[in-house]
Amino acid sequence: SEVDFAEQLRQAVIAEKKELNDAYEKLQRLSESEQRKLGILLFPVTILSQETVGSLSSVAFQTSYSINETYFRKGCAVRCVQGGWSAEGRLQELNSTTGVFSLSDDDIPNLRDEPVKIYFLPDDKTMRCMELGCKLMNEHAQVESFVAFLEEKNPSNVSEFVHPKLNGQQQSAVGKVLGKDAVVLIQGPPGTGKTRTLSIAIQQLVEQGKKIIISAPSNTAVDNLCHLLLDLSIPVLRLGNEEKMSDRVTAYTLDGYLENGSDKKLLDHLKSSLRKAENTANKHIRNYTKEAGDEKRSARKECSTLRKEIRKVGQDAKKQLLESIPVIAGTPVGLFNELPKTFLTDVVVMDEAGQCLE
Repeated sequence: SEVDFAEQLRQAVIAEKKELNDAYEKLQRLSESEQRKLGILLFPVTILSQETVGSLSSVAFQTSYSINETYFRKGCAVRCVQGGWSAEGRLQELNSTTGVFSLSDDDIPNLRDEPVKIYFLPDDKTMRCMELGCKLMNEHAQVESFVAFLEEKNPSNVSEFVHPKLNGQQQSAVGKVLGKDAVVLIQGPPGTGKTRTLSIAIQQLVEQGKKIIISAPSNTAVDNLCHLLLDLSIPVLRLGNEEKMSDRVTAYTLDGYLENGSDKKLLDHLKSSLRKAENTANKHIRNYTKEAGDEKRSARKECSTLRKEIRKVGQDAKKQLLESIPVIAGTPVGLFNELPKTFLTDVVVMDEAGQCLE
């Protein structure tokens, strides 16, 4: 049955994720010198700067040796460690001896005070995304109706649709999307206009008041569809890793909307206050006194409070945008990371679905 298949697939995903984690734990048992030689640990590193960018802290670093890009690559997950403190983040930029990573922890110490180690982390988000998907297949009756529909031999329900920029087959495809079928497959060789056809279908669905998720296995494919929708003046909220997005869609991310929205003045004030507090917290003290130490501790506490306020502004804005914008876009993993697990939509559009694992 489909339930048995979903459970078998879930168990296969769990086994693959365990194998990935076991392999990483084996690497972690190596000595620091062996981890450095293998390329999963950057140490020593020099912290060049530490500043708040949007809702994240951005940290620039430099090494005196070439970084092995077998593990450390732009976009990979990392763990930053200083003494007893650690936090997970993501590598945003990387050159042969320099890089920038982002952190979302509220209580980040001054990373220039003590030695910092940067560890590579395996990224199992795809596995976790697939595991949750298999679990939901077993829990939601909606999946059974999809499977039952796919097994039916009845002809498709097609709505009549005419568009001057589409040929007959493309118009028929849009008509099927606008019909009552639970699942519609649009298939064709490269260059036959599938993505453009999808954009027209999405335009019609938006005009009907539908809430839509659009996704694709790559950020490039997601952005290509977003570009076509923006050309049609359709509002889009682009979720995911901004470092992997095209320049054009960054204005339609959460940070992009915040930069141009009603919360901009509040955010600018909070960020200005945070910069001042960070300067005090990170200030080097030549002649240490109790008063100077108290001032630094107070500034660190203020930094933590301000970061939480900035994050709350972002979370409130995100909730409002998810409610008001008709089209939410991102890769499956990007949406898995960003969307509330209770988020509901009317239609899901998956471009390049044949290439998608999640």
